[in-house]
Amino acid sequence: MSYIKGWFKTVVLLSMVLIIKPLSSYSQDIKSLREIGNYVQIFYNTLDDYQNGVTLNGYTRVKIKFRVDGSSGWELRVFAQTSTIEHEDGTNSLPLTALELTPAILSTTDPTASVVTPFNPPQGPYNPSDATQVIASGTGGTIGTNPPIEAEFSISYKTGNMVNEIPGLYFVTLQFLLVEY
Repeated sequence: MSYIKGWFKTVVLLSMVLIIKPLSSYSQDIKSLREIGNYVQIFYNTLDDYQNGVTLNGYTRVKIKFRVDGSSGWELRVFAQTSTIEHEDGTNSLPLTALELTPAILSTTDPTASVVTPFNPPQGPYNPSDATQVIASGTGGTIGTNPPIEAEFSISYKTGNMVNEIPGLYFVTLQFLLVEY
C-alpha cells in the first residue's frame, strides 16, 4: 500500500510540474533581432546603372522576435552610421536621400505589423523621439503570457540617376534596432 501512495505522490507532483510550467513559460521579456546584409554596397559600372540607378532587391533580411509585457508594441528602426553614402575614393559621397529603402513583410505572427515605404534612412544615432527612424512597427507581443510575435522582413535598396556622379563603389552601414514603445 505504501508503494502505491509513493507512486501516487510522484504522479501528482509530476503532473503539477507539467501543468504549471507551461503557464509560466512565456514570463520573460524577449527582444531578438537578426539581420543579414546591413552593409550596403552599390557598384555603378554600366551605362544603364548611371542612367537608371541600381536596385538591390531583397538585399537585407531582418528577423525579429518580440514580447514585452505591458509595452504598447514594437518598432524596427534603421539609421545610417554616417552622414553620407561614401565613395571608395574616400573624398566623394552622396547624400543619404539618394538611397531609398523598400521594406516588405515576408512573414509575421503580428496582424498589426506594417512597414513604411518608401523609406530614406536618416543619420544616427538612435533617437527615441525621431519617428523618421521607424521602418516597421506593430502592437503585438505586449502580453507576457502569450507567445512572442515573430516577423521577417526583406529590404530592397534603390538609387537614382548617377550620370553626374563619379563611377565606382558607394557604401553605407545601416544599423537596425528593435525597440519597445
